[in-house]
Amino acid sequence: MGEATLDGLMKVADGYDFALLVFGSDDSMMIRGSISAAVRDNVIFELGLLMGRMGRGRALWLSPQGPKAPHNMTDLEGITHLVFEEPDLKNKVPMRRALCLASSEYSQQRFEKDIEYIHNFFPQSVTSEQGVTADRFGDYFAPGKLWDVVHLGLFVDKENQRMLFGRARQAGNRESLGIEAVEGMLKDCRAALVVIITCDSLKFGGHLARFTNVIAGHQAIAPGAAISWAKTFYRNLSMSVPLSQAFNKAQDAADPGLILLAHRDISFRPQAN
Repeated sequence: MGEATLDGLMKVADGYDFALLVFGSDDSMMIRGSISAAVRDNVIFELGLLMGRMGRGRALWLSPQGPKAPHNMTDLEGITHLVFEEPDLKNKVPMRRALCLASSEYSQQRFEKDIEYIHNFFPQSVTSEQGVTADRFGDYFAPGKLWDVVHLGLFVDKENQRMLFGRARQAGNRESLGIEAVEGMLKDCRAALVVIITCDSLKFGGHLARFTNVIAGHQAIAPGAAISWAKTFYRNLSMSVPLSQAFNKAQDAADPGLILLAHRDISFRPQAN
């Protein structure tokens, strides 16, 4: 805490023997009147920094080739680097059912906005409840109940990794569910995406990312930014934009403090009426 990102990069450069940076087509730029896919500028900077500290033979990069290759700096064009064939994204999931649950502590305004944006994404079926209890939570994941997206405004106790429900009536007396129980429910419902849009839920989400895509909070969530983020994120998903790109676009619009833990990149296809 309190350290600049550049200082952290310098420590990485001194503490590791090799660096491999992936040149993805994550940005775009205007070049002579045409839009071209481009590598994020921070990745170029980090390559140069690591080349200077580690040496050119120890700081390497990997880039798609062919039509999916991003625009590259002319200074790097003459340097041999690793390439790969980036496959087309064919893993498309139908939009059918979404579940949106929140505790009584989660803001009513935020919850209503979440439902609004998710409903626009899933016009067929959105099930929601605020003030959900641990027992009610389990009811939504009874055998045979399937969800494509699960959006949770439920807080996590980061010390013991338990999902919290409601407010404590007495010290040490608060409804909660352990990570093993929640993991089993979410695995059985076959959700393609789980969003935990609350503070410090990243470690909890990491357990779930072993079998599905997860978005979770790595710090205190900024409420206003979270609303703007959700609007951009779900709008892009509804347009069949791949999950990773939809997340990046939402991050560009507002960064509330979330991280995507991608199990396998997907896109959602609209369900025919």
